[in-house]
Amino acid sequence: MPIDKFDWWRGWPGQGDYATIKNKYMKEYASEYPHVPGALGAAAIDFLKEYGDKEEPFCLSISFKAPHGPMRPDKKYDEVYKGVKFTRKENYWRENGTHLAKQSKLGRQYTTICDTWAPEKYDAKLAIYYQQIYGVDSAVGMILSQLKRQGLDDNTIVIFTSDNGYHCGAHGFGGKVLTYEEGSRAPLLVYDPTAKGNRNSCSSLVSNVDIAPTILNLAGVHIPPNMDGKSLTRLFDNPKRAVKNHEILIQVWGENPTHSLSVVADGFKYIYWFYGKDMAPVEELFDLSKDPYEMHNIAGVGSSKKQLTKMRMIYDSEVKKWKGRSIAGHNYEQYSILFDRNIPWSKKEGIMKKPNYNYGPKKKKSEKRTKHS
Repeated sequence: MPIDKFDWWRGWPGQGDYATIKNKYMKEYASEYPHVPGALGAAAIDFLKEYGDKEEPFCLSISFKAPHGPMRPDKKYDEVYKGVKFTRKENYWRENGTHLAKQSKLGRQYTTICDTWAPEKYDAKLAIYYQQIYGVDSAVGMILSQLKRQGLDDNTIVIFTSDNGYHCGAHGFGGKVLTYEEGSRAPLLVYDPTAKGNRNSCSSLVSNVDIAPTILNLAGVHIPPNMDGKSLTRLFDNPKRAVKNHEILIQVWGENPTHSLSVVADGFKYIYWFYGKDMAPVEELFDLSKDPYEMHNIAGVGSSKKQLTKMRMIYDSEVKKWKGRSIAGHNYEQYSILFDRNIPWSKKEGIMKKPNYNYGPKKKKSEKRTKHS
């Protein structure tokens, strides 16, 4: 645990547990906040009490477990969404995913975990999912209230975001990972009390790699030139500005066929599914401005040829960049070949390395399980 890397730290190893008492470094909050999102809110308040009134500025980073599975929401919010009937989106369930690449349906997002979002389970499942998010909202409210109590609310920048979205049955998918809209979009709210543009929404293209340079910029720290992201501070006063003209979405987790590289530009999304065992590689092009639910793949439509050519050029430039920048030793080198549209599948098959998804502590070779362990 990185306890010695921070001035003040609370947390847990691996995925942790929603039961606060089961997280070694959070136990002190268990009696009052048995569910861990609330405990994190309480821990953040303790940090603010200790560091918020010092002369030096502070940076507080809070990573909530919710709404990550397993779905175990705080029972004190059981009544919030009880019995609610939710409206299905137009791309909900499998009949609205038949047009998508076969590769996208060869991972657990479609083959197993999607089952929990089946029509007969949808309302109950989504209620639980939202209930978990409600617990996060409550904890964030605790933190914002503490900032106000200490008079820090007019001198503190607050950034709220997430690492991914969730498919919730869209196109018949469960989970996240895939680069379709439901999995790749995430919330981003930024409150800067000194900015003129607060309460404005912004449709500029941004991504999670922009968060770090934004924080450095706000702190007055030099942004290293090798960082991929861009500072978003220019959007605070003028949300109509552009930060970048395109962005990539990377999927290299899970089952091999579902791996892909995507490009978003001009309100379009281009996805290249390179996997070609017993199938052909597939291109997908979606006009997100007209088709936000990705119901029409227009890669083969004649009127989209010019846009498809442009998206391919951007895609190829990103693959070229990947070849020159990929970090050795993290299985990324292989994707400079796999993502290359100009290399046939016959030269790609067999080079994919099996990823390691064991996030828990590794056992020593000498360790053996016994009935007493």
